[in-house]
Amino acid sequence: MTDVVVRQIHTDDEILNDFSPIGNYAFGSTPPMEPEEKRRENLPYNRERRIMVSYEDGQPRATAAALSMTQNVRGNVFQMGAISPVAAHPMGRRKGYARMALTHLLGILREEGHAFTGLYPFRESFYQRLGYVTYPRIKKIDVDAANLAALSKQEIDDIVEMMPVSEGQAILDAFLAQMQAKTHGMALFTGENAKRIATKNEQWLTVARYDGQVEGLMLYKISGYGGTMEVPWFLTLSTRARYALLSYIARHVDQVKTVTISLRHDERPQTWLTDMLPRSNPDIWLTAMGRVLDVARIGGMNVGPGSAILTITDPQCEWNNGTWAFRSEDGKLVVESTEATADGELTIQGLSALAYGTHDPHDFAIRGWGKLSNDLADTLDSMFPQQSPHMFSAY
Repeated sequence: MTDVVVRQIHTDDEILNDFSPIGNYAFGSTPPMEPEEKRRENLPYNRERRIMVSYEDGQPRATAAALSMTQNVRGNVFQMGAISPVAAHPMGRRKGYARMALTHLLGILREEGHAFTGLYPFRESFYQRLGYVTYPRIKKIDVDAANLAALSKQEIDDIVEMMPVSEGQAILDAFLAQMQAKTHGMALFTGENAKRIATKNEQWLTVARYDGQVEGLMLYKISGYGGTMEVPWFLTLSTRARYALLSYIARHVDQVKTVTISLRHDERPQTWLTDMLPRSNPDIWLTAMGRVLDVARIGGMNVGPGSAILTITDPQCEWNNGTWAFRSEDGKLVVESTEATADGELTIQGLSALAYGTHDPHDFAIRGWGKLSNDLADTLDSMFPQQSPHMFSAY
């Protein structure tokens, strides 16, 4: 009889030998497998993960891990568990071992006080069945560098500063905190993982300042002469900062052929400059998903007027099952368990869609996410108007 055990691992030896190889095989290019030296380089970051492993007869067969992050949900910053990775050894697939590890992991995250969890799925439908809802897809554009030449003469000497990213940790920390406070859905790393980009030092950091205040920044790397400038971060708090950074990019017109920029889904780069002619880049795997982990902890977010009593069903997180009262008090959400008669029913997918603002509650019946009268759907739409969450951090 097969002996299956799911447990949390902690030691460096377990991380190196029971956790890392499974993720490397599932998401890396193999063979060869990642050498031990490389796995040890990642130890400071992996030690911060909560790691569950499913063992079959003593052999590691699947894993689910998470980092603790912070996330802005409707104006309030909550603790969020960032799920990464969920993976299985070929001999552990189609046996439910990865799902078992993930279910145990959600319990650990809840015990630590996380209100939400997020992830980047290998397949959306798999995680939707586990309670997650899909965010809008990020945007990635390609621009011919020559099309930005008109901006190259803009005076930016006293505005823009370029440096190795290793010198900019304090700048990154302060600016990202500003961005998070303004950006629904934005999640940020904590601990050593928040320093990882600066520590690796594989990109340039360019900053746009006005009156001593950072109003925009970008990270980039160049593939080589005549190649591509890859800009994974292009973040601005003002229009003038956007054009200062674009002017800086334009100064590479004789060095690179193409500029590839990652943007949040609601940016409109086609309006930024006449004849810029941005093209959609299809090479995007980053489509985030999120879910409510603990209903009792989601109070405090900004909501519109109204109240509702809802029965929530959550097969993966039984602590969420029951009837809950949701009401707006001074523009903030208050959540309480109740024995009152419910106005309607929601699955955890429906509640997650309300919190993140990703879907219209009038559509929930079609999606199989709840039973709501039209009047109740109107109330929930008023309390939780649709918004466009942007996870930002990739993990």
